[in-house]
Amino acid sequence: MKATLVICFLLFPFISNAQQEPLNEPLSHRFFFSYNYNPTMPIGLSLGNLRQKGGGSYMALRGNLDILTKPQGYLIRNGQQVSGDGPTANATGFHKMGVVEAMVGFTYKIFNPIWFYWGGGLHHRREFWELEKFGLDGTLLEMGWARNADLNQNLFALESGLLLDVKGIHVRYGISTVSFDFSLMQHHVGVGFSIPVKR
Repeated sequence: MKATLVICFLLFPFISNAQQEPLNEPLSHRFFFSYNYNPTMPIGLSLGNLRQKGGGSYMALRGNLDILTKPQGYLIRNGQQVSGDGPTANATGFHKMGVVEAMVGFTYKIFNPIWFYWGGGLHHRREFWELEKFGLDGTLLEMGWARNADLNQNLFALESGLLLDVKGIHVRYGISTVSFDFSLMQHHVGVGFSIPVKR
């Protein structure tokens, strides 16, 4: 609650200035590009259009670098059963989650300069476990990764939020959930720029 009040206080001057635009100056549609962040998926990009009348559209792609982990031909089941072609390997117990999301949706102007957005898409996640690989004499050869065969999921995701766009400065805040599981709800923030386009 306190964080929300602080954000509103910081954004109030921008909103006030935007609402004071001359009435005889036509407002143009805008195309935006922004960087999006949340702790689970720190790498995110979003682009779309903001229309003065009617609805616009957007698309977003976000994820983390763990999704690019190479399992090197090993699988793990039940957290301990390691299988694969190569040296004998045991799980260390350390694991990480790779996540990627692709979203599409709509934007709709509430009042200048605030737009509402909502959309849905694919949430993919897979888990990787750290391995120790041993030689025939029992010596440690190297560390590696195995993919968890029990956790490799494609799920449906939903999101909604608000976009603030003032004179080319673009800020966003939203929430998302996966398969209507509110324990997996995420908060997203973003910042970027927008440019005017022909009406």
